[in-house]
Amino acid sequence: MKYFVSFIFLLLATVCNSQKKTNSNNSVEKIIIKKNDCMTGDCPTYTIIIHKNGKVELNARRNIPKNMNGDYTSTLGYLDWEVITHMDFTTLKKSYGNIGYVDFPSTDLEIYFSKRKPKKVHDHDNHGTPELIKLYEHIDLLFIKLRWKKVKQSTQPHRF
Repeated sequence: MKYFVSFIFLLLATVCNSQKKTNSNNSVEKIIIKKNDCMTGDCPTYTIIIHKNGKVELNARRNIPKNMNGDYTSTLGYLDWEVITHMDFTTLKKSYGNIGYVDFPSTDLEIYFSKRKPKKVHDHDNHGTPELIKLYEHIDLLFIKLRWKKVKQSTQPHRF
């Protein structure tokens, strides 16, 4: 019985702590991820904008799964948003990697908060932190997981 009560207490403490972490991350309003080209030309190149309300905008330029090219939209589920915003973006540095190697791919990340200035991160070679690597992997899964709708070309200037 003593072990059962201890287990319940530990479980409640974990749930409360994770809820507190989730609530603090709800200040993220929008994330923009721009994957830049590399010298070999075989790196995925795109810009993806993920809004808190679940709207996802994609400008696929090169080497994207399903041979996607152009502008697309989709809708992100709540759990995916929670996975993407799980990390504490405020602790990230402005830059990661060795910028001296120009042939490696890089990622530019912009995080927009409801009550703070945006955070911008340049990650050269895409290995900034373990959390960033997990974020990039999850974004890569979205290309396959989400149902993308091609956006018809308009006469308005491109916003990406």
